[in-house]
Amino acid sequence: MATSEQSFCVGVRSVMGRCVVLEAAVTPKLQAGDRLRIERVLEAIPDACAGSTALWIGYLSANIGVAEVLYVGTFSVIARYSGVQPIQTGDLATLIGS
Repeated sequence: MATSEQSFCVGVRSVMGRCVVLEAAVTPKLQAGDRLRIERVLEAIPDACAGSTALWIGYLSANIGVAEVLYVGTFSVIARYSGVQPIQTGDLATLIGS
């Protein structure tokens, strides 16, 4: 389990009811049992130097719930979501302390 907040965000790749699949390529430090804050991006500031709207230098988001990591594999990370707002593809997950 994580003991302190980490400085990375990963995207929600797909949603199946209360189970979510996260972008596995950028989640090397996740472990089963870790808790994630799920956020919805309300407004993003793109990185003009990168020439792509996919890279952000900042964003405004709303906390919509939490998820617990159930499985960490080579190509997928699966978590169970609990929150009032429905989760959707493109939301962000940030590791939080336990």
